[in-house]
Amino acid sequence: MIIFRQLDEVPLDFGPAFVTVGNFDGVHRAHRRVLDEIVQRAKAAGGHSVAVTFEPHPARILRPDHEFKLLTPLPEKLRLLEATGVDAVLLLPFTRDLSLLTPHEFAHDILKRRLQAREVHEGYNFRFGHKAAGDIELLREFGRLRADQSGQHGDSQG
Repeated sequence: MIIFRQLDEVPLDFGPAFVTVGNFDGVHRAHRRVLDEIVQRAKAAGGHSVAVTFEPHPARILRPDHEFKLLTPLPEKLRLLEATGVDAVLLLPFTRDLSLLTPHEFAHDILKRRLQAREVHEGYNFRFGHKAAGDIELLREFGRLRADQSGQHGDSQG
């Protein structure tokens, strides 16, 4: 498993990628189901399976006044993610600037442009972008727009 610790470490020709984004604290059964999906889809399509996660945990930046305990320290989280068979983990540094990205900016700049995501698989309660303004329906809409613009099938799985 490759670990990218900065977005700039991802090679420009890395895609196509089959992606899931989350904190993955605990890498519990629901996480593993989504991770298994991207691993299988990537293998079938000759792409790369990528788990995008954050360090530090977003709560530590967004709510610094609250004591926040992780279920899984980073080394253990990476070990658990590796055990799922994902090809790569993008460990995005969670900063104030990253927290201010709109859902569209996150989807376009990180998922589409940088990771060349062919599919993004998420759980039903997935939220992303500034103030968690994006949800799975918005992600699906971005996927449909991408497919319409490129003439190919772009998919965001829920």
